[in-house]
Amino acid sequence: MFLNLLAPAQQQLFIELARAVAEQDGIVAATEQVLLDAVQAECGVAELPAVRDLDAVLADVPAAFDGEATRSVLVLELAGVALIDGDAHPAELGIVAEVAETVGMTPEKLRECVGFAERSRQLVMDGQLLLATADGVS
Repeated sequence: MFLNLLAPAQQQLFIELARAVAEQDGIVAATEQVLLDAVQAECGVAELPAVRDLDAVLADVPAAFDGEATRSVLVLELAGVALIDGDAHPAELGIVAEVAETVGMTPEKLRECVGFAERSRQLVMDGQLLLATADGVS
């Protein structure tokens, strides 16, 4: 949704973190895979970066996301990954919280980002329902 506001190097880090979030519960749900594919397309990345140790990725985050707007995009989009399958596993949300802490985001701002992601997910579900019933079929 907002990944176009990130520079290519930031997008690469986001993709690495998004994969880490999606894989935390041991299952990459179909909806998570669709989202990861969409992220890859939106960022114009031909192939996904190699999987690195999460601590190594997190170490690169503060220098890469040095502005308030890019930090917000990072956490907001990661919250969307954690919530997309309707089952926000605590480990997935834990990584989102760890990233937020790494970039110096307040707990209140983190809650706002997660809340926005929840509302966005609900809007997508509502839209899908409207499309499914648009021709009178329910």
